[in-house]
Amino acid sequence: MEEKIVIKTLKDTPFLSISLQSTLWNKTGTWRYLKPSYITQKAPCSKACPIEQDISFYLTSLADGKPEEAWRRILESNPFPSICGRVCHHPCESDCNRKDYDEALAINALERFLGDWGMKHSPGNATGMERRKEQVAVIGSGPAGLSCAYFLARCGYGVTVFEAMKEPGGMLRYGIPKYRLPRNILNREISRIKSLGVEIRTGKRLGADLGLEELKNFAAVFLATGAWAEQKPELPGDDLPGVWHGLSFLREVNAGKKISLGKRVLVVGGGNTALDSARVALRLGSKATVLYRREKADMPAIPDEIEEAAKEGVDFIFRAAPVKILGKQKVQGVDALRTKPGKPDASGRRSPVLIPHSGFSLKGDSVILAVGERADLSFLPEGMRVGNGRIAIDSWGRTNLPGFFAGGDAATGQGYVSQAIASGKKTASAIDRYLRGKAGDPEEDGREIVRLDKINLDYFTHRKRTRISSRDLKPRAGSFAEVHLGLSPSGAKREAERCFSCGNCIQ
Repeated sequence: MEEKIVIKTLKDTPFLSISLQSTLWNKTGTWRYLKPSYITQKAPCSKACPIEQDISFYLTSLADGKPEEAWRRILESNPFPSICGRVCHHPCESDCNRKDYDEALAINALERFLGDWGMKHSPGNATGMERRKEQVAVIGSGPAGLSCAYFLARCGYGVTVFEAMKEPGGMLRYGIPKYRLPRNILNREISRIKSLGVEIRTGKRLGADLGLEELKNFAAVFLATGAWAEQKPELPGDDLPGVWHGLSFLREVNAGKKISLGKRVLVVGGGNTALDSARVALRLGSKATVLYRREKADMPAIPDEIEEAAKEGVDFIFRAAPVKILGKQKVQGVDALRTKPGKPDASGRRSPVLIPHSGFSLKGDSVILAVGERADLSFLPEGMRVGNGRIAIDSWGRTNLPGFFAGGDAATGQGYVSQAIASGKKTASAIDRYLRGKAGDPEEDGREIVRLDKINLDYFTHRKRTRISSRDLKPRAGSFAEVHLGLSPSGAKREAERCFSCGNCIQ
């Protein structure tokens, strides 16, 4: 029989650890010795990523010294890590749990590092999928079209991509300047897709060089023709020599044509096309000024690109809109009016309202109008539904015509590279189900999102974000060499070690 312990006085009381507050804040109490139930949850960065990459997994792999494992995990969801690591608007960083602890992880730079590591060290593709008999046509070789082709090829389908231009890449090649996306990087990413057996036929524009009849031998068709037709504001003088439209200007420069803009260039708009146009103008030897009708905070351009443009010497005039392009034989400047915020529009931003009698003039030798793009839908099959100037699709890229699917800017209008890649990836899944005769939608990831209050911060210390190196400002003038130089191997590993690995066990 066990001897009872009798406590009669305070001196008889054994020493005990006590807390004057609740111990529930610390997730390492006595319950840590109970049998665990392992549940993998979803990191908020992965949820914010349009492609829904498994970011915490590949960053943990990199931190553990396993770059190939990390790189291969990226390729399961994204065919373009080196491209996305350079041009993505990286919403993942805005929803990184670490940002509320010290600073958000440099996810974009780490993705670029792994993409470039794969180009240098990769042993090649290894899909392990059986080849299927069905053939799929993809119209357009931009990010949406190539993404769809990549995932269909990994499922075993034969894929033929038809591209209107001389070289593949779409907006990646003809819309984004080389200082942001070097062409050797683009070419190598496309080569990886071709190595899966994807055939790319260039110089094939649907409705001109390629007829709908030629597509009848394909089991499915994915339309990813982009948004190359530009919104053209009606301004007096917009037909003068020296007036450019943003995408047309970038397309000419990126195709290697020599363009003279004069000493002063006025760029109208606040999106990525406007910012790219202004920075290209600087590299061509002109002084660039951007006019934007709203506040700086309302600009749809990637914030990093706005900052870089300002560093390089681009001037900005906010809350101003041109009302007339000046000149007789050629452009000499613009007349503009100041604006004030009006009522919110569909985007949630307040619509600009012109202020009467607030006019001013600006001198300029060229004007670049970069106020938005739209899709050219003149080639569509008879009976295909459209809406809001785009191909009408459901949430999985299906049109109203059996066997026809669509995605990217021509159907979604979302505009960012990562969103186009996500559109192609998602639609590839729907095409696969269609060709296998499966009804319904593919299964979506419904895991719980892990927020900061679910993470035991006792295991982490505050550490500053690793900064990427960039080219000095002076050598950028007149040069299209890449601006951002990326992370070193040691810097990448150090930055990856900051990851909380939200939703995954790291032991």
